[in-house]
Amino acid sequence: MTRKKRPRQVLMLLIAVTWLGLNGTVTSVHNQDLVCCDQWIKSDGAWFGARRDCKKALEELSPASRAKACEQYKKLNNRPWFRPFVESPTQIGCCLEAGEVCGAIPAKCNPEKQTADTKCEPPPPESNNPPWFNSDSSCPDRQKATISWSQRPPSMDVSFTVAICGQVIRYIYPGGGSLEKNPPPGVRSFEVCCDSWRKAAETKSPCDARLDFDCDGTPNSSDQMPDYAFRDRRPDDFLTNSPLSSLPFWKSLYQPSQSGCKDCKWELVRVDYTCKEEYDAVASARQHRSVFDAKYDYQATWKCPATGQSQVQKETVTKDGLRCPTPPKRSWP
Repeated sequence: MTRKKRPRQVLMLLIAVTWLGLNGTVTSVHNQDLVCCDQWIKSDGAWFGARRDCKKALEELSPASRAKACEQYKKLNNRPWFRPFVESPTQIGCCLEAGEVCGAIPAKCNPEKQTADTKCEPPPPESNNPPWFNSDSSCPDRQKATISWSQRPPSMDVSFTVAICGQVIRYIYPGGGSLEKNPPPGVRSFEVCCDSWRKAAETKSPCDARLDFDCDGTPNSSDQMPDYAFRDRRPDDFLTNSPLSSLPFWKSLYQPSQSGCKDCKWELVRVDYTCKEEYDAVASARQHRSVFDAKYDYQATWKCPATGQSQVQKETVTKDGLRCPTPPKRSWP
């Protein structure tokens, strides 16, 4: 009786088919499904044994199969999914190896191209400080100045002494004191470029630097921060899609750090706020009448046009001598 050798023949046939497939003679292997960035992409092939060399596999597909695979890839571009063994969600739209072949790499996945293509307005300066308070500029004679103050109740006047660039300047801030029984004295220091400060003090240009240290137009005797020139808030300091006139404290808004939106203005998207009136004892004593301040607790949502990233700020702003709007809880816009 003759033994059948069918199992051996079948095994040899499988080996031959596999060898031919690896050498490109069996087209079904070229249409094998793909795994790009851990995401399965069908290409008229079998899921079992899907190829993981995504870019090379896409390039080797027939034009019709490649077009079908790329069409599926583009549909998945903005669909969030979870990669195996990775905690944070990602998007197949940032799978550059597939996107490069398919010609569909979203700008958000290519920071260099995104920065070049995104048009944004440069951010405003942080302050209006004069050259002698500009720490970024070169200065051959940069020194540390000190400003000290004290008050003698019951007087509300405050005495200031400033040691700056080898000179001592004294002045009185009328009515700028505290209602405390024994307010403590204080002192702080700040850096100054003495070359440019002396020149401005002598020439009185662009201002008399002895009488107005920060050259902001407010004399030292009336300036709560004589060593820093606050910049008046302007409507074009940040981007908005609605008028700011309906936001009572918009001039007190300060956008997030520019480190989160390099070289671009922030966009103000939304502000939610609640207002509460508080009795101002100091102002009431000075003006001999009841004075209230409007205290705003707000949450502002900002967006960076260059990256699309958002930041939320929670701050408090007090507007002296003003009353709260009605109703006190509102949103902008």
